Amino acid sequence: MMGPKCSPQDIVRATLVAISGLILLSILSARSVSAEQLPVRIYTTADGLPRDLILRIVRDSHGFLWFCTGDGLSRFNGYEFTNYGVEQGLSNPRVNNLIETRSGVFWVATENGISRFNPTALRNGQSQIRNLFTAYPLGDEPMSNRVEALHEDHSGRIWAGTDAGLFRLEETNGQATFRRVALSGDMVVAFAEDSEGSLWMSTTTGLVRRLPDGGLLRYAIHPSGLGDLLTSLLFDTEGRLWVGHRGGGGLIVLKPQSATSITAGGEPDKLRRIQCAGSTCPLTGCRQRRLPVHNCRRSGRDDYWRHIPIF
Repeated sequence: MMGPKCSPQDIVRATLVAISGLILLSILSARSVSAEQLPVRIYTTADGLPRDLILRIVRDSHGFLWFCTGDGLSRFNGYEFTNYGVEQGLSNPRVNNLIETRSGVFWVATENGISRFNPTALRNGQSQIRNLFTAYPLGDEPMSNRVEALHEDHSGRIWAGTDAGLFRLEETNGQATFRRVALSGDMVVAFAEDSEGSLWMSTTTGLVRRLPDGGLLRYAIHPSGLGDLLTSLLFDTEGRLWVGHRGGGGLIVLKPQSATSITAGGEPDKLRRIQCAGSTCPLTGCRQRRLPVHNCRRSGRDDYWRHIPIF
């Protein structure tokens, strides 16, 4: 017994359904494969990096990527790496930081002072010469020449954070030198600048704020037997300061008190220690009842101090 005949329309409809199913199946299979195999590209010394230890990544104004490594500085143009080390005049192979100023000058922080990069020779096609860097020592003791961080502020001044304090670049009669400003007993590891021009610094003994008039304030964040160990700093678009802590303090977010409402007192660049022992927190300006700074809060969305533990 024969079944009912299929019309041409039925055959076409069934064919379209089968093709659609096959297409859907292939799409789902492709998605499954792509989810399992992420498009990760790993670059190592085999690809041209001077060392696999990457300490910092910086993008310059021309779009090149620069890698601060444990064995020199490396520039990536999207296709290949160009490396610069002590053979080209770098003062030390370990590079901790790099900044490009608004005028296009490159300053390199190393374990033995600061080097200024001279790209003129590169523009002339002389990549193998040895005078690509000019070395600037910061002090006589080794700790002051271990440079952790560099920063250009809103007025164009260059600041250097070292294992033995804060230094600033000064130019007199065409001669550039880095002069110690303050914090000779502190390791300065990071900078951030707020919209009012205050310069904030992460140190191993707390958070330091240099006011626009030069006054220095130190805030205890989460002291312990190992110190008050701060790491990274970042201001977000709402003016809040994000503070990384490696001594058990976790991640801290705060909205600082305005510089215009603070009277630091004393001479410029002379440190004043601030403790949150009164009825008002000196960091955020909020009222509190003898609580440690990292627990100080104020009602309202935009003015508060928040402590976020990291698990």
